[in-house]
Amino acid sequence: MRPSKTLKREYAVPLILAVLEEGPRHGYDIAREVERRSGNRVRFNDGTLYPTLHALEEEGCIASQTDPDSGDRPRYVYTLTEHGATVLEKHVAAWHDFSNAVNDVLAQRGGPLGWLRLMLGGRV
Repeated sequence: MRPSKTLKREYAVPLILAVLEEGPRHGYDIAREVERRSGNRVRFNDGTLYPTLHALEEEGCIASQTDPDSGDRPRYVYTLTEHGATVLEKHVAAWHDFSNAVNDVLAQRGGPLGWLRLMLGGRV
């Protein structure tokens, strides 16, 4: 089973916020940075990024302003807000809790040495 490379909306929020934590970016830049950081294993589909950005702006997690150098078509630069930083920390904590729980279940496969098999990639 291969995980989908297309980013689901529920996972998009913390990834967007994490990228914006480093500083303001255009939407396209956010998507490319997520791809870069994930080694091209995660990517936004066309219908996920901008609706998620708009929702985050409505929630006060990010702010946008028009890029003065964008020419005829306005481009927006997005910035993480203080509220967004708090929301990001909650997502990170929830993700760690969830991933630790999944790892605990997977580590118990195959009896008492299951954790060792998991750590060694099944070579025990």
